[in-house]
Amino acid sequence: MKMYVGVLALLCSMVSAGSAAAQLTTPQAGTKSQVLILDTTVTGGLSSAEAVAVTSAPGGLTPVTMTGAAWSAMTAAQFSSYRALVIGDRTCPSMSPPLATAPFVTTAMTWGPAVTGPAILIGTDPTFHRSYRPGAQQLITRGIVFATSDPVNLGAYITLSCHYHTSALGTAVPALSGLGGAFTVMGAALVANLEDSHIVATHVALASLTDADLASWGNSVHNGFHSWPTTWMPLAITRDPTGPFTAKDGSKGYPYILARAEGLVAGNIALGPVSAENPVGSSHTVTATILVGGSPQAGVVVTFTIVSGPHAGLTSTATTNSAGQATWTYPGTMAGTDVIKATAIVRDVRQESNTVRKTWVAPPVDPCCATLDVQPFPDPPTNNDVRTFTITNPVKNRAICYVEIKWVPSVPAFYTGGGPGTASYGGIIVDGQVEGPTAGAWFAAPYNRIPKTGTFASSPYPFTVPAPAGAKDEIAFNLGVDYVWANDNGWTGTVKITVHYCDKTICELEYGPWTPRPPKVDDAATGAGGFDPKIRQRPEDPQTWTFELDSRNSPNAPKWIGFSVGRGHGLMVNSGMVRGGGRLERVGAVAAQLAPHGLRPNSALFVLPEGARTSQFDVRATGEGRNPVVRWTTYGEDGSILQTGTIPSRQGTGQAEPARPEQPRRN
Repeated sequence: MKMYVGVLALLCSMVSAGSAAAQLTTPQAGTKSQVLILDTTVTGGLSSAEAVAVTSAPGGLTPVTMTGAAWSAMTAAQFSSYRALVIGDRTCPSMSPPLATAPFVTTAMTWGPAVTGPAILIGTDPTFHRSYRPGAQQLITRGIVFATSDPVNLGAYITLSCHYHTSALGTAVPALSGLGGAFTVMGAALVANLEDSHIVATHVALASLTDADLASWGNSVHNGFHSWPTTWMPLAITRDPTGPFTAKDGSKGYPYILARAEGLVAGNIALGPVSAENPVGSSHTVTATILVGGSPQAGVVVTFTIVSGPHAGLTSTATTNSAGQATWTYPGTMAGTDVIKATAIVRDVRQESNTVRKTWVAPPVDPCCATLDVQPFPDPPTNNDVRTFTITNPVKNRAICYVEIKWVPSVPAFYTGGGPGTASYGGIIVDGQVEGPTAGAWFAAPYNRIPKTGTFASSPYPFTVPAPAGAKDEIAFNLGVDYVWANDNGWTGTVKITVHYCDKTICELEYGPWTPRPPKVDDAATGAGGFDPKIRQRPEDPQTWTFELDSRNSPNAPKWIGFSVGRGHGLMVNSGMVRGGGRLERVGAVAAQLAPHGLRPNSALFVLPEGARTSQFDVRATGEGRNPVVRWTTYGEDGSILQTGTIPSRQGTGQAEPARPEQPRRN
């Protein structure tokens, strides 16, 4: 039996009178920073425990009280304009059901359907008990935080106080009829000593509410819920072996606190945030919170899994800390919505969390897309088909932040450890770094113009190439694939490139099909009837060689030819010293061209005139040392290597001799 004190009643009436001026007396719409409180259901108006909890909740919320007459005249749209509704505990005013004329009963089908956000139903009277049970105040505080945790959808904090304490089993609750279906209750007076409260569901907004907060109030429960709509779930029960409800942890009892919200899970694992949206290229963090009876569980291994979406199949594990929390951060590389869940063994029972959603939004595509130029690289490592990609802005002085690169289908990446300048059996080169599960090896210049971040063989994928400082109009990089591996496995692929501008727009480019092939041995000297490259020393300058290329008898006329010489030597072609970024003048071709980026002074790439079947070059190696060897390589229309060989540097008679083609080599 509850004893009411006249002084307390007088004090409460004085507080109400003092705050009456701040109450709304006419129906009014609110804002998402305001919480609407029905003043006939709380003690103290704007000084009530519920109003104080609103003020202390996250988000800078403001409590607004409203008279019963104004509440009765409100529309659903006006209710929806607030952050949450509060139907509180007027310090246990009666142990009989609310009158049919009570404002929150007569308007149940107006405000109830408007509640689409987090909502909590409490079958007891926390305001009455809070003066001597701190846990009662904690229930008010955390309940308000829960109800206001959605900044968009209308939430609700509702107590039935002690109105149904003596009600028979199956008594209907008309005030809740607008919340998705019928609710029935049973009075706590029907079962003795319902004091063993136990939390059986988890939500991040209720993380600091524990069993101890709810238990042993002396009438901790005034009504248990007997039936409820399936969209609701028990948040707390009072344990009793005769109870009709069994929780996931095996506990039995009478549910007396129900809740409904995204992110609320029956059990002990809650995952959040429930939803989020970020641009592709950023990262997202999810947090699993494990509570048993509201108490954090440390040292529990949590498995995170993306069950569907563009990153489906990604998984990771983490161990909970002293707050019962474990986190996982992963990068978003593709647009779409991921669905994520967490699982863990909690006190020998395997449990799953709620599912959460992460939406990755692709940046807007720029209508003025950049142009892509791809050329063979004239000095590739052994067994590799390397090509130079140059991206040029059509709009000048527009900064490029980074470039994203992806192979479709992907290329297995591993490094055989052959030393700088070698990569075999599927090795991938990004400006000279072989990608693989072991540490990458950097090749000597010319491959290291642009540094690379990320690892191709593992997450994140695709990897990125950052732009050099100040890059605006142009960015270039070299990509390579082992042609022996590609030929053995029948690999033909496409390179998909996304240019990310610093103004957050993107440009999507594609190169392919790319079919790396071993060089062909196709020359007259071997009887193949194809290319007929010859070299001749010039009598007046024994270090200069005339290189002649005749492809009149070959079906595969080359588009490019490249020359390179070893370290410590320079290279002159057609009397012009080859320098990175320079332009060459020479005989036998219409327009000379260097591979535009990453070249050292001892390699050059020429584009041959369209339709030309014969070409001639004067080639000379310079520098210290004896017998420098010049390598030549021809490339087809698609950039693949057709043939490669060397020009021997030795004194001769000046007579023509066949060039020496080479067979493909396997490291």
